[in-house]
Amino acid sequence: MRQHHPMESLSRDLRRALVAGAFAHRGRVALSDGVLVEPERMARIVLADFERLTRGGHADSFTECEERALYDDMLRLLALAR
Repeated sequence: MRQHHPMESLSRDLRRALVAGAFAHRGRVALSDGVLVEPERMARIVLADFERLTRGGHADSFTECEERALYDDMLRLLALAR
């Protein structure tokens, strides 16, 4: 049985927001590292990173700091979507 990653529900909510078009008309926003991004594009990147983290067998290639940044970025994007 596959274990669920703590960010799995966040990724599911982010994917739903992306499909629903929640970011379609949003301007650029700053994420955890202060870089300005287009939310829709960043949501796709964050989701791809999460997939790599959980399914690609490369979990050890993510540092604790990178995982925390991914989590923070998911939260910021979801807050923007709502």
